[in-house]
Amino acid sequence: MFFRSRETRRARTAGRSTLAENGNAAAKAKYEVVMPIYYYRPRRNDCQVLKEEWVKAKYERQEFVDPMKKQSYQEEVREGWLMKLGRDNGLFLKRKFVLREKDGKLKYYPKEDEKDPKAVINVETMNPTFQPEKIGHRNGLQITYQKEHRTRNLFLYHEDGKEIVDWFNTIRAVQFKWLKLAFPAEGDQEDAFPKGEVFLGHKDNGYSAGLGLPKGTESNGAWKHGITLDTPKRCYLFTCESEGDQKDWLDHFNAIINTAMSPHDYAQESLLKHK
Repeated sequence: MFFRSRETRRARTAGRSTLAENGNAAAKAKYEVVMPIYYYRPRRNDCQVLKEEWVKAKYERQEFVDPMKKQSYQEEVREGWLMKLGRDNGLFLKRKFVLREKDGKLKYYPKEDEKDPKAVINVETMNPTFQPEKIGHRNGLQITYQKEHRTRNLFLYHEDGKEIVDWFNTIRAVQFKWLKLAFPAEGDQEDAFPKGEVFLGHKDNGYSAGLGLPKGTESNGAWKHGITLDTPKRCYLFTCESEGDQKDWLDHFNAIINTAMSPHDYAQESLLKHK
């Protein structure tokens, strides 16, 4: 009798799992018909405003259902007011921001009637991330970018969750379109936004790549095949899905590390060191 009862529970659990999977697939087919490839789909550890606005966009506003309806993050020009943290006074002040797809630049102005922007930022160098705890506001958005080979930051927020998330996805939209222009073959990747870069130089200059992870390091995911990449400034750890991928990546790394550096390579190394 106990055996039959346990099997019944297993069957019910399996049934609920199948229903959930079918339900998710049906919802995706209905509510994500025209979801842009660059629109950010929140993950488990993302901040609350991203999760809330994702649900509202998908189910309440149904933004991904009608192919004829254009959303604000799909416009060629976006402009509006955001609260920006001042670099010197530490106060959040209202600033006008303009993002144009045509030139791939984000500009901001202290006042409405200002003709010259306070800053001009190329979207190719930008990395927008939500940082509510760091900024001290639930809708806090940090934009990290490169200027004159240095890393700079904008700390922003807007009281309206939809507005700040739409800005975030507008930036991703413009980045994606410029990525397609630069790399047409890679333009359809689901999340083709680089988070950083690592320069690989010659082995005689302190660069090396090897199998496995340092002793005591535990893989944080399902991919267990590690690679350790050493550079003069720091050590980078990577994991691969399979031994084949691990070998391929290691071969590529070592092919570069064993190649003599050109004058252009030395110049590129110098630039990256000062970022």
